[in-house]
Amino acid sequence: MTPKHPPRRPKHPAALRLAGLALLAALVALLACPAPPARAEGDILADHLEAKGQENTPWQIKADNLAAQHDTEVLQADGNVVLTQGENTLKADHATYYRATGWVRLVGNVDIDWSTDRLRAEEAEFDLKNKVGWLKNGEIFVSEPHLYFRGERIEKHAGDRYTFRNARVTACDEPGEAWSIAMEEGEITLEGYAWMWHPRLLVRDQPAFYAPVGILPVKSKRQSGLLMPEWGTSSRNGFMYNQPIYWAISDEADATFYENWMSERGLMQGLEFRHTPNTGTKGLWRIDYLHDAIRESTQAQEDSQFHNDGLTRPNADRYWIRSKLDTHLLDPHWKAKLDIDWVSDQNFLREFKAGKTGFTQNRLEFLEEFSRDIANADALERESALLVSRSWDAGGVAVKTAWTQNIAYQNGNRSKDRNPTAQTLPELHAYLWKDRLFSGPLEFEAEAGGTHFWRRYGTQGTRLDLLPKASLPVQAGPLSVIPTLGLRTTAYFVSRYEDHPAPSHDDSATTRSLPTMNVSAFTEYYKVFDLAPSSGAPALNTGQPLLDDKGRPVEDPGRWTKIRHAVQPRVDYDWTPHVSQSNKPFFDELDRLAAQNEITYSLTNLFDRKRERQVLRVDPDAPLGEDGKPLGVPVLKADYREFLRLRLEQSFDLREATRTEQRDQYPRRPFSDLMGELIVSPEEWLSLVNRSYWSPYSADITRHEHFLRGLWKNVARAEFGLDFQDAADTYKDRNRARIRQIRFGVDLIASRRWSTGFTYRADLTTNSDLEQTYYVTYTHQCWDVTVYYTHTPFEDRFEARVQLMGLSF
Repeated sequence: MTPKHPPRRPKHPAALRLAGLALLAALVALLACPAPPARAEGDILADHLEAKGQENTPWQIKADNLAAQHDTEVLQADGNVVLTQGENTLKADHATYYRATGWVRLVGNVDIDWSTDRLRAEEAEFDLKNKVGWLKNGEIFVSEPHLYFRGERIEKHAGDRYTFRNARVTACDEPGEAWSIAMEEGEITLEGYAWMWHPRLLVRDQPAFYAPVGILPVKSKRQSGLLMPEWGTSSRNGFMYNQPIYWAISDEADATFYENWMSERGLMQGLEFRHTPNTGTKGLWRIDYLHDAIRESTQAQEDSQFHNDGLTRPNADRYWIRSKLDTHLLDPHWKAKLDIDWVSDQNFLREFKAGKTGFTQNRLEFLEEFSRDIANADALERESALLVSRSWDAGGVAVKTAWTQNIAYQNGNRSKDRNPTAQTLPELHAYLWKDRLFSGPLEFEAEAGGTHFWRRYGTQGTRLDLLPKASLPVQAGPLSVIPTLGLRTTAYFVSRYEDHPAPSHDDSATTRSLPTMNVSAFTEYYKVFDLAPSSGAPALNTGQPLLDDKGRPVEDPGRWTKIRHAVQPRVDYDWTPHVSQSNKPFFDELDRLAAQNEITYSLTNLFDRKRERQVLRVDPDAPLGEDGKPLGVPVLKADYREFLRLRLEQSFDLREATRTEQRDQYPRRPFSDLMGELIVSPEEWLSLVNRSYWSPYSADITRHEHFLRGLWKNVARAEFGLDFQDAADTYKDRNRARIRQIRFGVDLIASRRWSTGFTYRADLTTNSDLEQTYYVTYTHQCWDVTVYYTHTPFEDRFEARVQLMGLSF
């Protein structure tokens, strides 16, 4: 499989050139002296061939015996012959150089290093002036992408082109390759392609595939070709084979075509296009299309997991279009972000979650590349939007245009003419960042917005919204108090009333005003504790690395020298009066703001540690060690980490404490559940997050959120999660469902070649499994294979992926 991102590019093989006049002068001087005896072990007999290559560096020759023949026309070298020019080296048992032609013949254990590429042979001849020649029973090793070409006769042509006969190519280092490609004839152009005639893919010398002709990229950078496929079986889709075809368009762009055949569904074709034309722009565009052989015109025909949504899927043409783009408009200060998410039906993403083009993999890549998510697979509303923004020191502006696809009104399910989904065409916002007014103690900030809403069915119009806020921070000793007052003013200009009671008068304009208030009070008390160094802590030495009891170098694990404990009490009061808004247009949640009169109080304990460890800093001026390198100077390096956080939080709702409505059905419960949060992370490899909610009325735990993750580098990874929620029916939290879900997963590197793992999710309420996924990977030096098995209540899926290292077809 070929990586999509270019690895380090090797240097081109150096040119080999000789100049006859300088060689003749050297040979005359040599003949004028008595012939030297064969050198003893450790002696060096050297001469310089003054021919210079492209690097303008002379060749140097060393051998046990060096002699000139035929009036210095021929230079004969025997025994441990080494010719060097910079990083280029030619080695052999015997060498003969012909001055008139610039031709060199190498015999016996020929070993040639040209930059990062290597050639070996029994015999070889090279025209060092014209850089051509041949190898007998030779081998060419191309370091990137780590391929060996072996043949009975390999000819070196001008440039970096080789031809060969009765040859094999493989990425395996070991004798008796696990796989190779045999061919009658072939041609290689380094940093280009290898053409192969009558290639045969051999697995342990057994033929597995034949083609009349084949093309193999031999490049260190991205290269077009067939990527390794995915294949498997599914109880829902039948036999599956997904073949990616990669196209390296340029250094800034590439595309991948996916041919995903499913025996029960048909051929799903996909296209992925990536581009990064400059440092401020990157885009990822994807589309999948399937003409499905299965139609589900009634709910009885659908999978049972889809029976309760009240929708059917009669369409055969199915697709998913999604993309994300980060760029700028004309000026780099004007940032633009584009998101596209459009799907053919409500079941597409729920059915096709797995694989390279599936929902799960796509969602992860969007999060990693753009830090922006997409809607869940079962969401019926999917948004596509364009956002343009700019920021200044004092504020910023943003313009957004969005279209929300409501899948429930597609494919003949619900009438398109009754679709109430509101579209924002467009939405404008301006922000004034919080700052002091006239250098005084008062701080001011503001947000203004205007949105035009269009919908096929329902009230249409424009909303203008203004929210200025003023705050006055007060410092009273260690206590900080920040009161903030705001006034939200909203104006509506309605162009059409539909599915909403129209006002009694003809005025289409209406307004709403809502004052808001927040008061925050907080402080912090802390103390730093000095920890005495442990008796076994290593002391600074004389510059040598730390050694264990067997004299082996070890890394200083360090020791905690200080702990800082901080206590942060905090109280927040939020108030918004009750204002009837039922007679106002409703476009989104901003049009129905709830009244609030609530106090929230919390107590947070933070524990930070300081760790010091001994490291060796290389000082060029330090004395040299036995290896000839400067000795390291021992220094102490400190790092800091928050290793424990404990927070308790609860709210008291003053409105709920004085509520008079529905008291017979719902008793007053002004106190919220007490939330306790514990986060423990002493090292990067271990983290524990716990959140529990305790009801002061039932005296029970009503919710749990637990997540534990551990990482043992190069050995194992494990994680465990538990989501627990009690059913509830209160005035503020009505018809809350009961949830009991557990999940855990393990990845284990069992040996140098074997790794395995599994993921398990279950619903403890129904005592049923939600997902079981198992995989096993075998890794060889030049190939690996991974086998997956996934079981859900609605599908059994088996997949296998094979990767041949260093190879794209």
